[in-house]
Amino acid sequence: MNAFHSGCIGDIIYSIPTMQALGVTTLYVGDRSWTKPIVNRIGSFARLIEAQGISVAKHEGQGIDVDLSTYRNGGMVYGDNIANRVARWVGAKIDLSKPWIKSGKNNYASGKIIVSRGARWHGEFFPWKEIVDTFAEDIMFVGHKEEHEDFCKKFGKVEHLHTIDLYDVAEAIAASSLFIGNQSSPNAIANALRAPSIVETCLYAFDCIYERDNAIYCHDGNLKFDLTEKRIQISDKKPLSGYRIKIEGKTLCAKEEHICIAVARADCYLRKLKYSVDQLTQLVEKY
Repeated sequence: MNAFHSGCIGDIIYSIPTMQALGVTTLYVGDRSWTKPIVNRIGSFARLIEAQGISVAKHEGQGIDVDLSTYRNGGMVYGDNIANRVARWVGAKIDLSKPWIKSGKNNYASGKIIVSRGARWHGEFFPWKEIVDTFAEDIMFVGHKEEHEDFCKKFGKVEHLHTIDLYDVAEAIAASSLFIGNQSSPNAIANALRAPSIVETCLYAFDCIYERDNAIYCHDGNLKFDLTEKRIQISDKKPLSGYRIKIEGKTLCAKEEHICIAVARADCYLRKLKYSVDQLTQLVEKY
């Protein structure tokens, strides 16, 4: 079976369970005007996909059995993750309770904290500076040179692990003790490996939540974890004035009303509380 994709690399990684369920043997990629260019980036992800038994090639008129990149046409329920949306769109049954990719391990990254932060999908309250201050010597950054330079400029100096492609990134994450990153292709790999993770959760693109015991989704600035005999325990930094929502034993604050509502909405989803946006809006108070 042949599949086609024109979307982001992370979307392709999240499409692997569906391709496996459908018995896809070849993935063809092509550029479309309404998605990011992908053909010129085949070299960055082909080895990872092919390690899962699916060959990758540029689409040049070959027959296509299923187009995976149109999954957004199936709509979205708040909290849907991309893997489930792709599967639902083409009628595939998938199981995300176990790893859906295989990789080797990079011994140099063994026991390290692998960090990634792409240019998009940032959180409002993620405590990057505190993490770097505590764990700088344990961190290895994966990503483009420009991403690493931007990260160090904003949060502090950390080592840059040179990687050839995303298969190398997968090997590093598989060997690490923890992955920390935003909603990017390395995070998709961490999800696919079901690796221990802390995610800088983006409030306006809330579709990368893969619920598992070893993943923390930090949406409100609260973060607590222990590693290498060091501890992070951070509480959200409430602004001196702004907006707040008190909901079932928790107070969520932000400088702007719409961000306060977004944080509360994410918190309700993660705590499995059923509140509509209208209900949350009615609970907002200025202080």
